[in-house]
Amino acid sequence: MVAKVKGPMSIDQWRHAIGEVHAMHVVLRSRIEVDVTGSPFFILIPECEPSLRIVGTGIWSWEDEVALELQSPFVVGDGPLVRFVLHYNSSCATLIIVAHHAIADGMSAAYLFRDILSVLAEGQSRQANAPIQNLEFIESLETHLVDQMLESAVEGQITPMQSAQPRTANFRPFSGNLPHVEAYALNRACTARLIASSRERGITIHSALGAAYLLPLGISQEVPVLRCAYFHR
Repeated sequence: MVAKVKGPMSIDQWRHAIGEVHAMHVVLRSRIEVDVTGSPFFILIPECEPSLRIVGTGIWSWEDEVALELQSPFVVGDGPLVRFVLHYNSSCATLIIVAHHAIADGMSAAYLFRDILSVLAEGQSRQANAPIQNLEFIESLETHLVDQMLESAVEGQITPMQSAQPRTANFRPFSGNLPHVEAYALNRACTARLIASSRERGITIHSALGAAYLLPLGISQEVPVLRCAYFHR
């Protein structure tokens, strides 16, 4: 996710804000391991500093920078699972947050931006004085959900089903060719109509945009598959 922020802020202020938010959220300082049953879980990385890359002035576009980041996969066993890229000048800055989907989605990234901007505006995090848990690991979400499902099955709320066989994902190979990234902006009126139409149909805006992307392609499958907007960029 990308945000362009106007205002006279120094690089040190940006470093401080990103560092404060990075320290606030444990999952930003975690890596993923797999236990003996094959279930993944998070482990806190001791003394983990934020991965911040500062891009200098000159010919630059955030689209090219995002393409470069998309071509650089995370090593989940090493972590951390989030990177920050800052293009800075004295009157305007562009911040790119790149996160593994295991720890964040689009809304999570939006909240990260909110927290960082809050620190920039106030000088410190709203939770800066709150105690940070020194966790050695974070319990596997998958294990937690399975336990809940088993409890519900025992109580008769759901019927246990056999696990579906995972389908092989046909991801774009990391061949060295950068993905192509383009940006399109919807005006205020179009955005309002999109929100109203999505609410009326009971769907997410992501679903509506995905359908708008797939339909012009003339997809012939009965059930088109749209994995993620980032996958198609």
